[in-house]
Amino acid sequence: TLKKILLRPGTIGFMMSFMVSGSALIYGQSEFVSAVKSKDAVCQWDLDRGDYIHCGWTSDFLSDVAMPLVSNFIFPTAMAFGWLATRSGFALPAMLQIASVQAFLLCLWAFPLEGQYATLVVFNVANAAVFTIQNAYICTVGQAHIGALFALSNFVMGVGNIASDWLSSHPFGSGADAVKTSIEVSSVIWLAAMVPLYAWACIEARGTRRRQAGIGSFTDAAGSNLRLISCDGSSVSNSNSQKEHLVSAGADPCCEASGSGNVPGSGRTVALLENAAHLHSFDSHLTCVETFVTADPSSWSHKVRHTLKAGKDEVFLVLDFDRTVTKCFLHGKTRSLDCHDILASIPKITDDCKNAMEQSMDKYYPIETDPRMSIEEKTPHMVEWYTMVHQLLVEQNFTRDDVREAVSRCRGFRLRDGVVEVFQLSHAMGIPVIILSAGLGNIIEEVIRQWIPLPDGSNGSHWDNVCVLSNTILWNDEGEATFSSPLIHMFNKSLQDSPSTIRSMLHGRHVGILCGDGLGDLTMASGHPTSEVLKVGFLNERVEDRLSQYVAQDAYDRVVLNDGSFEPILDVLRLLA
Repeated sequence: TLKKILLRPGTIGFMMSFMVSGSALIYGQSEFVSAVKSKDAVCQWDLDRGDYIHCGWTSDFLSDVAMPLVSNFIFPTAMAFGWLATRSGFALPAMLQIASVQAFLLCLWAFPLEGQYATLVVFNVANAAVFTIQNAYICTVGQAHIGALFALSNFVMGVGNIASDWLSSHPFGSGADAVKTSIEVSSVIWLAAMVPLYAWACIEARGTRRRQAGIGSFTDAAGSNLRLISCDGSSVSNSNSQKEHLVSAGADPCCEASGSGNVPGSGRTVALLENAAHLHSFDSHLTCVETFVTADPSSWSHKVRHTLKAGKDEVFLVLDFDRTVTKCFLHGKTRSLDCHDILASIPKITDDCKNAMEQSMDKYYPIETDPRMSIEEKTPHMVEWYTMVHQLLVEQNFTRDDVREAVSRCRGFRLRDGVVEVFQLSHAMGIPVIILSAGLGNIIEEVIRQWIPLPDGSNGSHWDNVCVLSNTILWNDEGEATFSSPLIHMFNKSLQDSPSTIRSMLHGRHVGILCGDGLGDLTMASGHPTSEVLKVGFLNERVEDRLSQYVAQDAYDRVVLNDGSFEPILDVLRLLA
C-alpha cells in the first residue's frame, strides 16, 4: 500500500534527500547569474536597480548561453545514473546525488569567474542526479503508486523551495556585498543541511547487503551447485564469486531423465538471480525469459525420472487456481483478479459488498502471506475471512447466468503463460487435472470452459479429464444461494474427502504433479496414495522474504519466481508425451 511504502526508511530518506538537495540545487541554479556577475570585475553595482550592470562578455556568456545549454543537456549523465542505479542499487547514486549538489554549491561560492565553467560541469551532474534518481526510485519502489509518489515528492520539494526562495532574496549583507555575502552564508547553510542526508545512502547500502546476505544464506541452504546457464545450455563463468547468484536452469534434470543433450523448452527456461538487490535484472549477454529456483537439483532429477518411468497412465496433476492457473499481476503491479473479484464484477453486487470484500482482502491477505506466522496461527483468520466473504456474497441474489456473464465479460484477469498447453497436453494423454482451490468452483469451471480451448480449438465444451474441487455456490429451487461444505481455505486443501468422481479419476495413479502459489498448497495431493509428488511453486511477490520457506526441505522442489510461466511443468509433460 502507499502508506507502507511511505513508512519505509528508504522512502523517508529519499523524500528528505529530494526535498533538501533538490531545493539546494534550485537555489544554486537561480543564484548562478548573480554569482558570476558578483565575480566579474567589469560589472558595476547599480544602487537604484539593486543589480549589476555593464558586465563583461564572460559573465554574459555563462549566464545567457552556457547555463541554459548545460541545464537541458543532461541525457548522458542521466543515462549514467540510471545505469548505476540498475547495476548497484541506490546507495551509491544517493551518495553521489548529495555530494554533487554540495560540490556545485562549493564551486559556485569558491571558484572565480573563469572557474564557473567547471561549476557548470558539476551542476550538470547534480541536475541529472537529482531528477534521474527521483524517477528511478519511485518507479522501483512504488510502481502501483507512481502518480501519488511523484506528487508527494514534488510537494516536499516545494516545501524546501520556500527556504530556497528566501535565501535567493539575498537576506545577508547589504548593497554591493549582499549577493556575495548571501551566497557564502546560504551555501554554508545548504552544505550543513545536506550532511544528514547521507543517512539515506547508508540505509540503501544496508538494505542491499541484507538482500545479498539473504540470497547467500538461501544458496547455502539449498545445497545446489549454482551456475550461470546461457541460452545455448552452456555454463558461463562468473568472475565475481565461486557461488554465482544464478540458480538453476531447467536443462539438467530433464536432460538426465531423457538421456538427451537438449531439453524441450530449455532454451526458453533460463533462471537467473543476477544480483540480490534486483532479482529481475539480467546480464546483457544472456537471453533470459524464466526465473526459477531448484531447491535440490538431484532430488528434482530423481522425481522427474520417477515420473517418466511411471508413464502418463500413472500420473495426475493437482493445481491451485488463483495466482497459479491465473497470473498474480497483469501489468506492473496491477493485480490480476481472483475468483471472488470476478464474481464481484457482477452488476448486482452492491458497492457496500465490494468495499467490504476489499477491506477484508487488505486485512487478511497480509496474514496469509506473512512468513513469520505458522499455518496453525493463520488458519483461524482464514476461516473467518472466507466465512465472512461467503456470507456477503449469498446476500447479493445473483444467478447462474450472472456467473457465466461475469466470466465472459471480465478482462481483469490473465491465464498464466503455458496453462493452455498444460491442459491440452494432459487432455491428449488422458492425464487427470484436479483443480483444488479455495476460490469459487463456479467461476473456475466457467473460466476453463470459456477461456481454455480444447485441443481442437473449440471453447465451451466439457473437459472430461478436468475436475474442480472448490467452494461451490448452490442454488435451491427458489433461487436462493448457499455455499457447499466443508469450507475449503488455503490451509486445509487435500484430496482426503474428495468426491467419488475424483477418486475414480485418480484410481491407479500414484505420481502427482502439484502446482500452487502458497505453502498451504503443498498438501493438495494428501489423502491420495502416491509414490512421488513433483511440487512446483509460484512465488509471485515478496520473493526475498518468502523464498527460504518455499525451498525448505518439505516444501517445493522447484519455485518459479516473479509471476513466471508453466514452462518447468511443460518440460516434464512434453517428455511424457
